[in-house]
Amino acid sequence: MNDILEIPTASVECQLVDGYVRDWLVAGPLAVPVHDLERFPGADFKAQIAAAIYDATLEIPNLPAERESFDLPGAGADPVKLTWRVVHCDDDRFVDVSAFYHTCHHLRTWAYCQVAVPARQETTFVLTTNGPADVWVNGEHVHRHLHFHH
Repeated sequence: MNDILEIPTASVECQLVDGYVRDWLVAGPLAVPVHDLERFPGADFKAQIAAAIYDATLEIPNLPAERESFDLPGAGADPVKLTWRVVHCDDDRFVDVSAFYHTCHHLRTWAYCQVAVPARQETTFVLTTNGPADVWVNGEHVHRHLHFHH
């Protein structure tokens, strides 16, 4: 599993390793219980749950910084507080926030990094994920991955 580093800085500056981001600011997972599982019949129940819970208006209020917290709407009336932490990826380069729950939950996790380049250039971004994910570049939503892969 990933190592969680306690680095006493507000932002983390790291070099790419073989073209990969190895250190991320991560918040979550936020586990949203799915109480009405019978509402999602069929083999694609995970995709149905993700579509039902997806909220395009859910935004991070400030630029992420290590140990900074922010509030998000929770499953109940009270907001949920999440805190950014540094996660260093292992050799597989995955940000692993997997967990076990006794009941069905939808997990939301945010991973953030800044990649600085000396001049405008074309790049390729490859996202590997087991479930739906969204990608923003320079504040613009550029991709929504909808599928589950195991």
